[in-house]
Amino acid sequence: MKADAVDEVWFAGDPRFLGVVAVPGPRRLMGVAQREAVTSQMSARKRGVSPEARERAKAAGARVG
Repeated sequence: MKADAVDEVWFAGDPRFLGVVAVPGPRRLMGVAQREAVTSQMSARKRGVSPEARERAKAAGARVG
């Protein structure tokens, strides 16, 4: 994607774990994740996460500590 071709980007999710980035237009949707939220080779995020955020992240499929 060329930087000058994008005027608007939408994000849904929790940037500490998982989310979706959408650019207006057909087929311009991308899943994004913090590495520790999906890889067992890294320690899962433990600090700075409320119990509610932890449960939402688990429900979305992220690894949480």
